[in-house]
Amino acid sequence: FPSHDMAATLWKMLMLAWSYKNGLAIPQKQSKTDFVGGLSRLLKVGYSKNVLKLDFSSLYPSIQLVHDVFPECDVMGAMKGLLAYFRDTRIMYKNLASEWYDKDKKKSVSYDRKQLPIKIFINSMFGALSAPQVFAWGDMYMGEQITCTGRQYLRQMIRFFMKKGYTPLVMDTDGVNFSKPEGWENHRYIGKGLNWKVKEGKEYVGDDADVAEFNDTFMRGEMALDTDGTWPSCINLARKNYAVMEASGKVKLTGNTIKSKKLPLYIEDFIDKGVKQLLEGKGQDFVEWYYEYLEKIYNRQIPLMKIAQRAKVKLSIDDYKKRSEEKTKAGNEMSRMSHMELAIRDGIAV
Repeated sequence: FPSHDMAATLWKMLMLAWSYKNGLAIPQKQSKTDFVGGLSRLLKVGYSKNVLKLDFSSLYPSIQLVHDVFPECDVMGAMKGLLAYFRDTRIMYKNLASEWYDKDKKKSVSYDRKQLPIKIFINSMFGALSAPQVFAWGDMYMGEQITCTGRQYLRQMIRFFMKKGYTPLVMDTDGVNFSKPEGWENHRYIGKGLNWKVKEGKEYVGDDADVAEFNDTFMRGEMALDTDGTWPSCINLARKNYAVMEASGKVKLTGNTIKSKKLPLYIEDFIDKGVKQLLEGKGQDFVEWYYEYLEKIYNRQIPLMKIAQRAKVKLSIDDYKKRSEEKTKAGNEMSRMSHMELAIRDGIAV
């Protein structure tokens, strides 16, 4: 399915077709300006237990619908109508996916696959609005208003959960990872049904109680806060780089500093074992593994292949040779790629 830039083009096609059908002129394009995006912060580095991930349901599209953030030049309100329709369709598929999760896994997966492209598509309306050079209905002020409102919602949510004793670990645009407080299991809340995700009269328990209370108190219209998962433990290494332990004991790595195709294999081997030990809370074992591995490196027991630099071959030999003849903007020669030079030297067809 399309990337965000391509999806912006889809909105463009829809709006061009709509304008053509209704005899409307195409707006004059605005110029692009810089603006501030979403909040992305790493608040607590290192090991945390009882991790809860909360995120807003379709944050940017919901903000647009609730706060009516659409360009003035869309005189017939077509964008709002289309966005509302696609958002409701996505929520329908999402609900069906969770409804069938326990009854029929295959059906649940099928519904989940239907909601994902729609998610990308509706989120890309914000991308289209913020790209007036592509999308004639683009309006930088509207893009700015959406991200600004998003930051306010994120701050409001963090403040509410901190008052309940949660510790924020990472925040990223539409969601936050928290560490749950002591006694979170005993939290109770009776739903008031003031939000579309909360059932009136239903008793909510644990972190679900706090999420339901937040939704009833603050979330109106299409806005809503969702639980995106819980994990026994996690390690935050850097912004957008973290490792989590699933309930099954499986380790999931995210981010380019710990999971990169370019990472030397001996570092990958060390990280795979070490991160698992840390996530299981086995600090002593990790320290022992660390010194054991240092000795291995010192005693040259690591095969050369594992220390070698890794690189993906992305050019043909001909293209690489052409590239080598070009000059950089500063007029210097283009830097050579060791893997391509070796391929040429050894006559390997890549």
